[in-house]
Amino acid sequence: MPMGKPRPPTADYYVVICRAVDFPATGIWPFSVRDALPEIRVPLNPEDAAVALPLRKCIDRVYSEGRYDEEIDYTMPPSPPLSGSDVAWARKLLADKKAIP
Repeated sequence: MPMGKPRPPTADYYVVICRAVDFPATGIWPFSVRDALPEIRVPLNPEDAAVALPLRKCIDRVYSEGRYDEEIDYTMPPSPPLSGSDVAWARKLLADKKAIP
């Protein structure tokens, strides 16, 4: 997908939104594995106001209803692997979660 110029910063994840009538112009939100998931504004029809989409709530619901906690083995390294300092960060995050009753 064309990312435009200037290119967005390198990131672990991107949210890209484009209204059909605006293509190829897009809204892009880069974020890292450590960042909180953003709330993004999703454009609807040109005459309508954008709607807020709280990504954290959406992902939490998918995770909960999809029973990913039963499917994902968090003792195994992720695929694709995390980068250098993110490995230590993820290990600490998981250790902290285990310490919470």
